[in-house]
Amino acid sequence: WTTPKIDQTHLTIIRYASPVLYDVTGFLEKNKDHVPETLLDLLRDSSKPFVRELFADSPDDGDTAAAAAATTPQGKGGPRSAGGKKSQATVAGVFKVSLASLMDTLFSTSPHYIRCIKPNMEKAPFVFNSVNCLEQLRACGVLETIRISTKGYPSKQMYADFYDRYSLIMDAEARAGAESGGAVGLRNACAEVVSRILPQDKYQLGKTKVFMRAGQVAFLERERSERLAHFVVLIQSVFRGYYYHKRYVQYRRHVVRAQAHVRRHLATQRVRALRRLRASTRLQAWWRCRRARRHFERVVRAARCIQRCWRGLVARRRAASRREHRAALRVQTCFRGWAARRRYRGVLRDV
Repeated sequence: WTTPKIDQTHLTIIRYASPVLYDVTGFLEKNKDHVPETLLDLLRDSSKPFVRELFADSPDDGDTAAAAAATTPQGKGGPRSAGGKKSQATVAGVFKVSLASLMDTLFSTSPHYIRCIKPNMEKAPFVFNSVNCLEQLRACGVLETIRISTKGYPSKQMYADFYDRYSLIMDAEARAGAESGGAVGLRNACAEVVSRILPQDKYQLGKTKVFMRAGQVAFLERERSERLAHFVVLIQSVFRGYYYHKRYVQYRRHVVRAQAHVRRHLATQRVRALRRLRASTRLQAWWRCRRARRHFERVVRAARCIQRCWRGLVARRRAASRREHRAALRVQTCFRGWAARRRYRGVLRDV
C-alpha cells in the first residue's frame, strides 16, 4: 500500500489487477457509532417473524460487546465502568462479529463462488459497457487465472467422464473395448478419440485423466456436435418417415372411407335414378297402353259403327234387291200368266 505525499486522507492498496484508492475521512467516527438499543428493541418486537429472528438475542451478544469494547477507545465514547451498565455495541464491533461468523461458516463448508459482473454502472437494461466489464474481470482475477491456466493443460477430465461425454464420436470397436476392457479399455478408447482428432502436442494421457491444452475441447465438442447433428437428423428422418407414413395411412384410410361413402351415395343416387326411370317407364308404358287402348277402343267402336252402318246399308240394299226381285217375279208371273191365258184363249179360239 502507499499514501499520497500531499493528501493524507487517502490510502492506495496496490493489487495485481489494479490499484484501489480508499478515502479514510470519517472512517473512525462512522465505525464508533453505537447501535441504538431502542431501535433493536423495536425490531425485536416486529410483527414479522423473519425480522424478529434476525434481531433476536443470541449467544453472540457477549462477543459483540467485547468486540465493541476492543474497537472503541477509552474516554467519552468508551465502555462504562465495572459497576455500570453493559457496554453498547458499535457498528465496527457488530461488523467484526458478523465477519468472523461468516468466515467460520466459510471455513466449515466447501463454498463455490459465482462472480457477478455489472454490465453498466447506471444499472440500465440492455446496456453493455465492454470496458467496464473488462476492468471487473481483471479486478476479480479472472483474466489472470485464464492466462495462467492456458500455459499448461487447463482442460482435464476423468476417463469415465470423458467416455460418457465423447462416446458418441467413438467407433463401435472402441466402445466395445471400453465396456468390456475395464480401466485399460476405457483409457484406450479415450486415447483413440484424442489421437484421431487432436494433434500429438495438444494432449497428454495420465493415469486417470485426459489433459488437454486450451481450446482443444472445442474441437472435440465440434466433432460431438456434428455427430449429434447427424444422429438428430437420422432420428428426425426416421421419426418423420414414421410420422408421415402413419399420417399417410390415416389419410388413406380416411380417403378410402370417404370414397366408400361417396361411392355409396353415388350408387344410392344411381339406384334411385334407375328406380325413378323404371317407375317412369312403367308409368309411361301404362299411360301409353291406356292411351293406345283408348285409341284402339275408339277405332274399334268407329269400325264397328262403320261396319254396322255398312252392313245395314248392304242389308237394306239386299232387302231392296229381294223386294225388287220378288216384285219382278210377281210382275213376270203376272205377265206370264196373262200371256199364257192369252195363248190359251187363242188356242181355244183356234180349236
